Amino acid sequence: MKKNLRRFFLGLFVFTLGVSGLAAAGSAVEDGAYYTKQNIWYEKPMKILSTNYHKGAILPVGSQVEILKRNKKKIKFRDQQTGTTFRLVLVKDYTALNEQEFFDRYFSNENVLKGAPYASFSEMEKENIQNGTLQKGMSKNAVLMAYGYPPSHQTPSIKGAMWTYWKSRLVHFMVQFKGDQIDSLDV
Repeated sequence: MKKNLRRFFLGLFVFTLGVSGLAAAGSAVEDGAYYTKQNIWYEKPMKILSTNYHKGAILPVGSQVEILKRNKKKIKFRDQQTGTTFRLVLVKDYTALNEQEFFDRYFSNENVLKGAPYASFSEMEKENIQNGTLQKGMSKNAVLMAYGYPPSHQTPSIKGAMWTYWKSRLVHFMVQFKGDQIDSLDV
């Protein structure tokens, strides 16, 4: 009788752990404050594609956010200043990232505006980051904060000298680097 009772409670315990684990796997939520690592463009806050189209409004780099829900395809979060809820959608055809890389590309638990590499940027780079613009002479790291990552289907590596960004589904433009700095823009 005692063995059966022990087995029952052990089984119930294991079952409870399994159910709570399944629930957590589908809706992982990050604890603590997070900050955006790049400017994020959006037309519809609840459908921001990882393709990174550059039209609409901008959620600025360094914005403090609360992560509400996270899974392998989407990250739902709220801007702490405005209360606006956003959803980033991972588009695998255009962004070759796994779930953790996707999250790490957009969020950090440290404000990137408070330390390196931001502190080492020129005033011109800082101004362009704040305005969400690009200018000849900006470093690749400054471009990533100002404009985000280019879609990987056209720019497989940010180590390359040519990056392709998209204004919309049909309109794209090129950023040419010489070394680590923008040499020309085809905007």
